[in-house]
Amino acid sequence: MTNVDIFEQIRQHTEEQARESKFTADKVFAELVRVATKDPDAASTDCKYSDKNKALELLGKHLGMFTEKLEVQQESQPQVVLYWPNNGRDQNEND
Repeated sequence: MTNVDIFEQIRQHTEEQARESKFTADKVFAELVRVATKDPDAASTDCKYSDKNKALELLGKHLGMFTEKLEVQQESQPQVVLYWPNNGRDQNEND
C-alpha cells in the first residue's frame, strides 16, 4: 500500500464520517459564533468564559486575525560561513 493509497482511504473515511455526523463547516462556524456571542454572566446560559474565549480564538484564527507563523522575505541570499576546527594542528604545518 502506497502513501497515496493511504491518503485516499483517510480522505474517504473522513468524508464518510462527515456525512454520517451531518456536521458541516457552516454548522461548526455557526456554533462557534453562538458560543462567542453568549453572555457567560447570564443566569440562563450554559456558557463559561473559557468556552467563549476558545470560540473567539477559533473564529479569529479562521478569519486570519492571528498569524501562527512569521513570513520573512529576504532580498539577498544569506552567506554561509563554515568554520572547520584545526584539530590541534599548528597553522605552520602543511595542510
